[in-house]
Amino acid sequence: MSSTMKTAALLLVLVSACSCLPAQPARHPALEEALRKNGLRLRPVDERAGASQEIRVRLTTAQGAAPRVTAQHLQTVRRADPPPRQRSAEMTSDHLLVVVLDSRQEVRYWQIVIDPRLVRGEFPDANGNLHGTQFLRPYVELNVSIPDSIDAAEVRILAPTWPDGGLVLTPLAALKLTGGGRQ
Repeated sequence: MSSTMKTAALLLVLVSACSCLPAQPARHPALEEALRKNGLRLRPVDERAGASQEIRVRLTTAQGAAPRVTAQHLQTVRRADPPPRQRSAEMTSDHLLVVVLDSRQEVRYWQIVIDPRLVRGEFPDANGNLHGTQFLRPYVELNVSIPDSIDAAEVRILAPTWPDGGLVLTPLAALKLTGGGRQ
């Protein structure tokens, strides 16, 4: 067998294997445990979806002693493409965890996203020295793609922290979807 044929055969095996992978990371025990500590039951989607729903959400952060975040459902659009595959379940303080629950209040899907509210910049002072500055934008929109097979009833947005070295997920906002998210 020529090296070109071997390469083609290997590529075919890899493509076949990748097409069977789940839409989200296989397992992430620390993340799953943190979700359970928030009182959530897990029943993630097993199959690789053929189609998806894109849920568009507006996040509004009201400033105050303790900033309050609210979520508003803007639109759900059905797509013929599957949701993007989550390559890594690594999170930092710059991320949010978007969790999708079904009508039985079970977590069916989650997606780690960069916090769209976060803005960072470096600005010079009077002496020309750069200083890092960050702030949260008060109004942002967030798109979440989920497998179309999920009858989404609620979207919850959680922020990660690591006090004492363990992952803790703090609820930021929750959004009930009318009609199971399918519109």
